[in-house]
This record gives sequence, structure tokens and C-alpha cells, in this order.
Amino acid sequence: MKYIKKQRTMVLGSFLSAAALSMVLLSNPVKADSVSSSQVSQTTTTQTDNNQDKEPTQTDNTKSESQTSQNNSESTSQATQDQTTNSDKKVGAVQDTDPANNEETTDLTNEDEEDIYTNNLKSVQNAVAKLDKQNKAANKAIEAAKKQKKVATSSKNTPKKTTTVSKQDEVKDTTFNRHVTFQAAVVKKAGSKNYNVYKSISSTGKLGKKVGNGIDYANNHIEATEVYQATKYRYWLIYVDGVRTGWVNENFFARNKIEVPKVVSLVKNPDTSFYTPYALSYATDEYGNVVGNWNVKVSTQNVDTTKAGTKKVTYSVGKKAKATVTFKIRKSDKEGIAEANAEVKPGTNNLKSWRTHYGHSENYVDYTTYAPESTSHTYKTNGLTFTTKFYQPLYLNQQPDINTPQVNAVGHIPEGMVMSDGWLYTSLLAHSNSTSGHIVAYNLNALKDPYASQNLSSLTAKSFTNYVKNMKVSPYIYTGHGQGMGASDKYIYVVANEHGRYNPADSETLLQINKSDLTVNKIWTFKAWVGDSSNPRYFHNAVIVDDNTMYALYHNTKDKTYEYWMFKRTGSNWYPTEVGATGGNFVSGNAPVQGFAYDSKHKNFYIAFNDLIVKVGQDGTYKEAYTFETGREIEGISISNNRLYVNLAQRPELLESSELTD
Repeated sequence: MKYIKKQRTMVLGSFLSAAALSMVLLSNPVKADSVSSSQVSQTTTTQTDNNQDKEPTQTDNTKSESQTSQNNSESTSQATQDQTTNSDKKVGAVQDTDPANNEETTDLTNEDEEDIYTNNLKSVQNAVAKLDKQNKAANKAIEAAKKQKKVATSSKNTPKKTTTVSKQDEVKDTTFNRHVTFQAAVVKKAGSKNYNVYKSISSTGKLGKKVGNGIDYANNHIEATEVYQATKYRYWLIYVDGVRTGWVNENFFARNKIEVPKVVSLVKNPDTSFYTPYALSYATDEYGNVVGNWNVKVSTQNVDTTKAGTKKVTYSVGKKAKATVTFKIRKSDKEGIAEANAEVKPGTNNLKSWRTHYGHSENYVDYTTYAPESTSHTYKTNGLTFTTKFYQPLYLNQQPDINTPQVNAVGHIPEGMVMSDGWLYTSLLAHSNSTSGHIVAYNLNALKDPYASQNLSSLTAKSFTNYVKNMKVSPYIYTGHGQGMGASDKYIYVVANEHGRYNPADSETLLQINKSDLTVNKIWTFKAWVGDSSNPRYFHNAVIVDDNTMYALYHNTKDKTYEYWMFKRTGSNWYPTEVGATGGNFVSGNAPVQGFAYDSKHKNFYIAFNDLIVKVGQDGTYKEAYTFETGREIEGISISNNRLYVNLAQRPELLESSELTD
């Protein structure tokens, strides 16, 4: 049976949750009128300042002037200022019997959240279109008044003083609601040109002090909550990584753009059809709003991979945004067919782990109740010492809430991670069953303070800009469960598999993601069948070590063994070979694998369970086990610079080991 994701029917506007759409909007340049019957609020502003809106269309990439006022402190409800929620007491004092019981409490489905975002997007689009129409009419009226005045004053038969048009007449029909506040944030995508970011904009459109260069935020998560229509340009109030940043010209954003890879290469497999929206990185409308990949029209929803061939698929948003992807189903009938004949090395079943977390960091209880951490940890186990390297923000979006649409939500569940050239890359999902999310990158070569990222909104504008220039956030992309990751010099890799699927004959998806902007550069699918589709290997854990090599872990529950597979790429084909196997399940109680890494220097695999890491040789020889007592889930491991990195959950905390040995 083919695995085909069906297009759902969009149901809009029938159930919008007031709680989900309510938004605390802060530091407005003008107080907005309350409009309960609409999803936007408008503020009436009279435009009479002839010196307003003087910004050039773009600026050069100069340094931002020093900012002494606390621009970011104007917001009292910030995602990245990790203050205690729902309590004025220190979080550590809260009694917590089982944080897992409070981890996922939303009644909304993914489709519900998509509908909420789509409804809000439509209200924003309608409001901006109305502003644009009104502004054009106002400008036309002003020009008409000027012409009338010019004609009147040039008449020889009429005294000049009686033909002068009054100020009241001059601005007639030019007054309208120029400032709109949204009840929920819309996601924006930066373009390639630099525009100044300003602290404020007045009721007459006069821009305040410059607080930064937009280009410095081009690779961060940008949301907008307000828009102001000036005479010549339109400005949006943006939040960067959840922090109120300032007002920027609409021309800063990527408009009418669809970002997709040029080619998607698919392994031949009669058991799989590829769902074409998975190739999208993002798509924007004419205002630079991210429309949500589910709202992009595709000419073909699923590409059949039964037979070799080529199919072009067109992606479109409205009349102006279009892109085409070539899907190539590879020819080889031998690709993905292998033998599982590696010698099984003796293992164990006696190691201890668990399925459900029971612990948390000192100031974290659950996703609603937390505060910044200020304590580092040290764990010594079997010759290795692990120490705290970096605490990560729980959220990087403007409205941290379990019902926030996932395209907005950057957090709160880490799943996979990889260290590469001093950068931490981690996959974040909004819900444990999500199959799309964000990749977030931190340059730990520059971000050396292990605690600072928890307090972004408390920084001055200049310090904030300098900090987030060392961070990147991908668009909302298909990641699958996001646990299998890897890196090469230029790319991040993610094995986007279906976490709830066990041993199907389906192909799996491998994403190649640009390190530069974290958009998808290329996609392959791959498979591993022992003989034929009746004996498949479906991998939940893998690590990519270079552009042509991937290692994958398979738990053969029937034979009670762990198998280690190497995939080698030749052209676009990925060929699997079993390189080793270990007998036993390592742990009792069916505890899940939470990470997989390969030490190329010593040729060892590391397999992470909760509070447990197992080391085996490449051929499957069991070597050592490292145990912890944190009660927190491990969400990804990686090896870089001869050190093992472990990412803990229940607040994300990166640990770094001492140097590895044989």
C-alpha cells in the first residue's frame, strides 16, 4: 500500500479560539481603538507633517548607532525573557509530582492551528490592502488639491489671496486609520537588502531613532504585530526571536517569493509516494508575510515513485509567486537492496533507562512555568566528565503558548542536535507529534556565556543585535521527528522520518539544509530492504558525517539485536551496507533511543537512552556505558572536536564531555 498524505479540506473561521488569537501588543506608537468584531484594530491618525516618511528605499550595511535607551525593555510579555509564569514565586519552590503530566495540554490539532494562522493572515492581508487603497486615494486627493491651487494662483483675473486653498481643504479626504494592530502575530521573511530599523513611528509617520540594521536579523525568526501606512512607504513593527525590535520598511521583506530546492531526487519504491509540499522552505505574499506551506497551491500533491522518470511540480501563491521543482525518480533497481550479514557481537540487556521523564532543571517545571537557569552541572561517569556548555531559550517567538500556530512557535521541544565548527544546531518542535518545525543555530564560538540566551529581551538594542547575529532560525520546514541530524562543511542534514511508524517499507527523506540561511538546498529519499520489501529497515536514528556518508541505527526487535548501517552516496544514489551488529536490547523495559552519533577518530558509535549512553565499536563490539541521574530526557547527541555533546530537555541544556578515548 502506498503511503500518501491526502490534502485536507480547510475549514476557516468556524471556531477561532479567543485565547489562541489574543495577543498583548506593547509599546504602540498610538493607542488603538478596540474593535471587537474584527481581527484587527485601527487607530485614526491625521497625516499633516510634510517632513514625515523621508527614509530612502534602502541603506548601506552600516553599523547601528549606539542605543542607550532600553528599546527591548518596553515589552512586558516577551518569549525570551524567561520569567516565572502564572506565579510570582521562584519556580524551584513549586511542587512538581510529574512534569510529564503537564507537557501537552492543547485540544487543538495541527489543522486547527493552521486554520487559526490562515484566518489571522487573511485579516492582516485585508487590512493592509485597505490601507494601500486608502493611501492611494489620499495621495490622489492631495495631488488634485495641489493642482487646483496651482491653477487658481496662476489665473490673471483672480486675486491671489482669494484663490489660496485652505489647509483644511488641502487635507480633505486624506485622513484615515493609518495604524493597524493585529490580534495575533504574522510571520515575516527578510529579503536580501538592508533597511534601517527604527525604535518608533509617530502618529504623523515621523520615524524615531535608528536601533539597528534589518540585515542583521535576516536569518532570525521575525514576526510582526502592527503596521503603519505612511504617505510613501509602509512600516511594520517586528519582533526578532520573540523580542520587540522596532519598525522597518516593508521593502525589507522577501515578497512574492517561494523557496524550494531545484531538484528532489527519489529512490524507486512502489510502496511510497512523495508528498510535494514537504519540499517547501517558505512562501510569502506581496507584503512579505509567510503564508504557511499548507496554503501554497501545488500542481501535483503526490509524486509516485513506482517507476523511474521525471516530473515537474509547480508551486504558486496568488498570481505573482511561482516556483518549479523537478522530481527525479532514480533508475537503479539495486539501490537500497542489501544483506544483513554482519557478525552479531555479544551485548547486554541489563542497562537501566526509562521512558517518561521525572526530573527537570532547577527553575523549570513545565512549558508554562519556568525561569532562567543560573546553575551549571557536572556529571562524572565511567571516565568521562560532562559539564554545562549552553542553556537554550525555551521559546523564540513573540507569543509562547501551547496553542500558538506552529509556523509562529519556535520551541519548546528539542528533538535532535549536531555540533559543527563550534555551532550548535538543534531541531525544535511545538508538539511531540509534530512533523514540521524549526532548526535553530547558535554560534558558541561567540556565545560563551551559558546563561545569556535565556534573557534576550533584557538586553539593550545594541547588545541584542550583536547577540542574535550569532543565531539563526530556519523557516517552518518539514523535519519529521527531527532526531537524526548531521553536518558537513556547508550543510546541515536531517533525516525526516515518521516517528510513529515501525518497520514499514517506505522510503525515508534526507534533507540537505544550507548552513548560510537554514533553507532546504536538496532532498533525497533512501531505503534499505534486506532482499525485498518484505524485510525492510526503517531508521529512527541516523547521523550524517559528510556529504556522502551516513550511518543509521536499526533496532531489530524480532532478533533482539542492534544493527549499524552505512549509506554511501554515488551521484544521487544512496547504497546501504550493514557494518556491525550487537546482540541484546541494551536496556530493559523498551526504553527509547534518544540519539545516535559516530566518532570517526576512534570508529565508535554512541547510542543515547534517557540517562544512559552506550559506546560500541563500528563492528558492534560492546565497550562501555555511561550513566546519569537527571530524570531529564536526552534529545540528541553529537561528536565534534573529539568531544561528546549531549542535549538535555526539560529546559534545553547542552553538555560537553571531556576528550574521548578508544
